[in-house]
Amino acid sequence: MRRKLESWAAAVGMAEEGCHDGALEIMRELKQLEHSTKAKIIVIADDDALTNDRSMHLAGLAQRLASEILFISSNRRFSTGAKLPKTVLGLQELLSKSVQLVYIPSAGHVERVLKTALHSMHHVEFAVLVGNQDRGLSAKLNVPVFTL
Repeated sequence: MRRKLESWAAAVGMAEEGCHDGALEIMRELKQLEHSTKAKIIVIADDDALTNDRSMHLAGLAQRLASEILFISSNRRFSTGAKLPKTVLGLQELLSKSVQLVYIPSAGHVERVLKTALHSMHHVEFAVLVGNQDRGLSAKLNVPVFTL
């Protein structure tokens, strides 16, 4: 369990920030996602870069492919107040109930979270980089990469 917490920078960061319930919820959702046999789409984006058009495109894509979404936020800070940022809540509302979305605030550790996700998630079909997220990430991914 300790290794999992260290691997998922978001859960550790949330726990350090005093958001223990949030950290536990992320770990529970990730456990479900790990063991799921559904295809997965990794989305890497700054929360503010997720416009309505981009959200509608991602939701339609996930629903057509019957995929689950692992959303890795590239924001350096955790959002305060609401559990999910407003833009991510908007994406979640567009998704059908059959599409699971797991939100991981990376707190600036996108590469570390991504590396762990690719090693522990089964059936990752591709990654979607939203906005100006490449920063050399596409070269490190072993799945097809698309940009929005």
